[in-house]
Amino acid sequence: MRHASFTRRTFLAVAGACVTLLSAAADRAYADSADLKSLYEAAKAAGETTVSIYLPAAASNQPFFDAFESEFPGIKVVPTDISGAALFARLEAEAASGKPQADLVTSGDLDFPTLNSKGYLAPYQPVGADKLAKEYHGGDGNWVVWELVPIGPAVNTTQITKEGPHSWADLLDPSLKGKMAMTSATTLTTSPMGLVQAMHGGAIDDKWVAAFAAQEPAVTASTSATMLGVAQGQYSMAPLMAYSVLSNTKKKGAPVDFWFLKEGNAVVPLSAGLMKTAPQPNAAKLYISWLLTSSAAKIAAEQTGAVSTMPGSPGPEGMPADHKLFVLTGSDMQAALKSWFDGPAKEFKQ
Repeated sequence: MRHASFTRRTFLAVAGACVTLLSAAADRAYADSADLKSLYEAAKAAGETTVSIYLPAAASNQPFFDAFESEFPGIKVVPTDISGAALFARLEAEAASGKPQADLVTSGDLDFPTLNSKGYLAPYQPVGADKLAKEYHGGDGNWVVWELVPIGPAVNTTQITKEGPHSWADLLDPSLKGKMAMTSATTLTTSPMGLVQAMHGGAIDDKWVAAFAAQEPAVTASTSATMLGVAQGQYSMAPLMAYSVLSNTKKKGAPVDFWFLKEGNAVVPLSAGLMKTAPQPNAAKLYISWLLTSSAAKIAAEQTGAVSTMPGSPGPEGMPADHKLFVLTGSDMQAALKSWFDGPAKEFKQ
């Protein structure tokens, strides 16, 4: 029998081929690179050198902009930091003037049913979107949920030293009465979004909500004010804090930490949609599709405290493998919030 010669050169060639195959397999779990290349070439052929994005908290998305521009030279991201009523007012003004500026919107998912009903969004299924779960497709294909930011307790570690695992029941500990802070549970903030998702996921119920309201959490004007109060020790815990906000505060040296709860955590879903009047439609399609790549998923987990909605994506630091996330999107979230404000929210004297 003839034995094959297996030199170091052969080994490196085989090893390299294996790495290439594994890398290709991993990439196929996200958006297909060949299709992205086609979009890139279409954008260049059309002379599209920018992509205009309307979004909140633009500065926190800079890692995405930098990576996109590095991967697709010649297309510059032009962000406009805008959200809520100001976003809709600007879009209405642009429509009236006949001079649209936005190519796409990335924002909290709650904005998208309204964007869609006003006719701003164009149907578009990004590259890789066929792998997303059904609940991450919105408006009959007019937008996608691309990222989830976990919501949970942010604690001051000099005041709370309880070892995990932690539970939603821990928020009812009598020692926390009067020592927690949150945004209002009776208006549209992160707090009711987190609570309705936890109720829908079965982690809490009406009885829990009544007991939690009796803890008399302080109400602050904003998420940033809540986080600052915990970081400075004014409060021991912010029970419904976005992980991304906690992460940024922790990086600055504040004595804070995040609890992933054993029953699961709620999320802030973030979505992306193509504008029907996009001046640079090919560049916009490329950016939305790129958000579903492994590159974007890595940035979400490592730099922005979030997790991509693409299957198998990594979570942020400290998030257990296969951790349960409670997710409501689109009209389901709107309906749940209406029920919340009509009922359980009345437990809070805010």
